[in-house]
Amino acid sequence: MYYTIMAFIIFHNGLTGLNDAALGITRLIDMITLPKNELIDSNLCLVHFSNSLVLLIVLNGFGLLANSVDRLLVILFPLQYFRHTQLIVGFLIAVVYIAVFIFMSSAIAIEIVLPARRISPLCLEQLVYNEDLYSVILCVRTLTAAASIPIMILVLVIMYKKRKMVLGRNKLTSFTDIDAFIQRQKSFTKTTLVSCSITFFLYVVPAVNQLIYDRLDASNENEMALYAILLSSINSYNLVMTFVYRQKDVRALVIKILSCFCCQKQQRLVISTGKPCEVTAKRACKSTNVQSLSNAIIQQLH
Repeated sequence: MYYTIMAFIIFHNGLTGLNDAALGITRLIDMITLPKNELIDSNLCLVHFSNSLVLLIVLNGFGLLANSVDRLLVILFPLQYFRHTQLIVGFLIAVVYIAVFIFMSSAIAIEIVLPARRISPLCLEQLVYNEDLYSVILCVRTLTAAASIPIMILVLVIMYKKRKMVLGRNKLTSFTDIDAFIQRQKSFTKTTLVSCSITFFLYVVPAVNQLIYDRLDASNENEMALYAILLSSINSYNLVMTFVYRQKDVRALVIKILSCFCCQKQQRLVISTGKPCEVTAKRACKSTNVQSLSNAIIQQLH
């Protein structure tokens, strides 16, 4: 359960990328097949791919905030957290889904009530919703992502103070396990902070820039929205690459899994019949993956 929140964010980043790719393909087809001057009601775009992209980007912002809150709970209440990890993580993920569902359902309901507008059948994200309503969506997703950064900084400060306090009170006693635990948490939190900082420049800043142009310069609104979506898509790779690069346990696990896949393709075990059999290799590889994952989690929890 230790990496569950992170896996949750990576999963939705992956969905965002797939949705973005599908959206690009459908728009390319629409640009070729649809008449150039055709317009449709804006309400029809609420069931278009573009609206699901808006939903996923908002979900990514809430996920980053949930990850920071998760780190804060680990540091403030370590014993309670590890006794009830499954409950706490499940609660955080449920809160994210419920909050996003309520927020986006309200936005869709308001858009349906408002008078329909005639827009391009390409259903550009910034045109699906009313201008004021879309500005609110931009603000919410920007604030949730930005709020994760100061929380992570707070976590680092608290960890530093706790470590200093524990070692200061017990100068003659060895606290190898406690110190090792704090160091692992510190490393994990620093990695998350690096990821949050990258997110700030690839996710938050473009969204703020888009919001400014949306309110002050409507002539460049579509161009700024395109840049914001492009950088947000690039940010989808941020969390995976940052954790694989900085976290030794994650990197070692990824290398072992990749080695296993290569091993399955290159090596064949021969059973008593003399026929090549890949099942045994696959089972051995699967066992290695499970064992590696278990070891990584145990090392982080202890």
